[in-house]
Amino acid sequence: MNLHCLHDTPHAWLAEALERFEGQFWYPLGPGRRFRISHGRDYLPFFQAMGRATVLVAERGGEVLGTLARVERRVRILEENRLVHYLCDLKVAPSARGGRVLPALIQETRRQIEASGSHACYSIVMGGTGRTPADYTGRGGIPPFQQLADLMILRFSASAPLDAPAPIEETVPWMPAEKDLRITGGHSALRSLLQPVELRVADACAVLEDTRRGKRLWMEDGDELVSAHLASLRFSSTPAAAVLIQRSLLAAQQAGFPAVFTAMPLSVWSALRSHVIHLSPQEAPAFLFGHDLPAGHDWWVDTAEI
Repeated sequence: MNLHCLHDTPHAWLAEALERFEGQFWYPLGPGRRFRISHGRDYLPFFQAMGRATVLVAERGGEVLGTLARVERRVRILEENRLVHYLCDLKVAPSARGGRVLPALIQETRRQIEASGSHACYSIVMGGTGRTPADYTGRGGIPPFQQLADLMILRFSASAPLDAPAPIEETVPWMPAEKDLRITGGHSALRSLLQPVELRVADACAVLEDTRRGKRLWMEDGDELVSAHLASLRFSSTPAAAVLIQRSLLAAQQAGFPAVFTAMPLSVWSALRSHVIHLSPQEAPAFLFGHDLPAGHDWWVDTAEI
């Protein structure tokens, strides 16, 4: 088995093998529907848009057996701007499960993390996932991951007729809550075909983008599942957030997107939900797991980076 460490576009033969590999994985989308993910022939832009990226590819005989991506990011904790490693895109071919592939990917990632000077790392798992990081860490020399935060992934339809939101009066400038933790770093234009659009209302702001330059979703019938993403969401009041979300749906509709995804801490969503329930959001819980990072915080992540 060969272990390739990618920092840039893979060779053509490996890019083709990665395409075949990704085609094996299908994800549910409601009753009787499912989709697959493609990172394209370049493969790296989705990850490079978040920071310095490394993608490990386990390969044998020209066929990909597994992948694991690591992206170096930053998070501000107690006035300290810390390096953190985002671990994502962990996939193992069905034919290679239970063998050497997963341990090889994890051990090489561990070696790179230890050489970086920061052991802090995190990953995000959707609700209903069979195995979480807690299931395959904490043994074999791999430090244990623990659940650090509850998230809510939201999908709002932008295809129905929408009314312009009512204006709101500005109250106070936005200030982050003390327990808010936000991951920073990267350049969204590397992943977004849509020129990222900044949206602002009184007491709220965000950026509307997509991921089609770095990641695309395909249905079984060959249709593309296209969505915009409301990223870098900040607000100081729930009415302001509701107005901003409705503005984002109008902007997405005008740009030809049928839906908008966004994410927030579960505690924040619990306070906001009643203000946007008339927009009929689809709700999907997710969880942030990590190591060498503090618990008890509200973690903000962007759906364009999951």
